[in-house]
Amino acid sequence: MDKPLHGIQEDKEIKVIFIFPDNSEKECIANVGENLLNVIRNNDIPIPCSCGGALACSTCHVVLDEETFELLEDNGKEASEDEEDLLEVASGLKDTSRLGCQIVLTPKMDGMKVSLPR
Repeated sequence: MDKPLHGIQEDKEIKVIFIFPDNSEKECIANVGENLLNVIRNNDIPIPCSCGGALACSTCHVVLDEETFELLEDNGKEASEDEEDLLEVASGLKDTSRLGCQIVLTPKMDGMKVSLPR
């Protein structure tokens, strides 16, 4: 039996709700253990994601709901120094901004809301 990625049950699915700048929403199903960038790509969410998840740009910048942001912070998954440096140049930066490529989904994130900046 393969070990789960990051000690997480990978076969579990969670719901991720994307909120667009016009306040419309798209509900997506995502696999625990994948990163948010993959969810964005797999569901045709209109974010360019230029570097493909290499932590070399800020085009996958998203704004997390407060609960999800705090969950990451409380579990030692806060933004790295490299991520923070890239976020500094992101348009529409908020207190709960993160790069989608750096967010690994966990079961506790079920129902998370992710806002797309203008």
